[in-house]
Amino acid sequence: MRKIIDANCLTNPLLEEYLQSSLDNIIVLIEFAGMEMYKGDPLKNICHSMKILCQYPSQVIVLKGARQIIRENQTPKILNVELFIDKDQTEHFPEFCEVIKQVENGNPNAIAPIMEYGKKAAAEMQRLYQDAIKTAEGMTLAINEFNPKHLKILRKKEPISKGLADKIIKDIFILTALLIRKHPDITQIPTALELRNTYLFRYSLCSYLLELDWLERGGLNNVKPDKLRNDSIDMSYAAYATLFDGIITKDKKMNRIYQMADYFINSVFI
Repeated sequence: MRKIIDANCLTNPLLEEYLQSSLDNIIVLIEFAGMEMYKGDPLKNICHSMKILCQYPSQVIVLKGARQIIRENQTPKILNVELFIDKDQTEHFPEFCEVIKQVENGNPNAIAPIMEYGKKAAAEMQRLYQDAIKTAEGMTLAINEFNPKHLKILRKKEPISKGLADKIIKDIFILTALLIRKHPDITQIPTALELRNTYLFRYSLCSYLLELDWLERGGLNNVKPDKLRNDSIDMSYAAYATLFDGIITKDKKMNRIYQMADYFINSVFI
């Protein structure tokens, strides 16, 4: 098994139980989880966040950044998640764990690069926040297009009509097309069959399902911008989880979106 880890579960006993139960159980680190480790006090938080993973360094895979993944896998004929793996960072992860131990021991030569990377991570997280705000704003506009009849079906969890099902599928493709058009690194347009194998499509799917989740719970009127931003960022975890073997998280919403996305990919977009 190869599972995505939610940054909020890096210190949770669920993670250690998973790693202890089998050598074949692998944790997959995405870029956002890596940056989350540096939030606040980089030295304190990285040591705390890495405590469990550093006990099982051979059971950790590190992924490339999303932009690199999107740039390198624009028209995939088949789904090959091996191409998403940062082989260098994964190979040298045990060495990184040794650096963390040196940080804990107060080694200044280890502390300096961690502090520098913490600054870079903070800047990158700010960029991701801005991207997430734009995504949330776009979904707010999409929510306003739902007619009262559709809203009633969603909020009362009634059986979805064919008309609403067709709208949902169409909207997911439209959202994906918009993200493709706006992405600075995309130069090739995938076919419908290739699209299913891309990270960008799965992120779009999860983002749209998040929109439906919001609608079912009353819309966005009482949701603060920071919450919208954080929910949008969380969809990267859910998207990667559909590419691997699920996710370790205690976040009910994230897990709910992942399960819905997995259903769509395996039962609708086939």
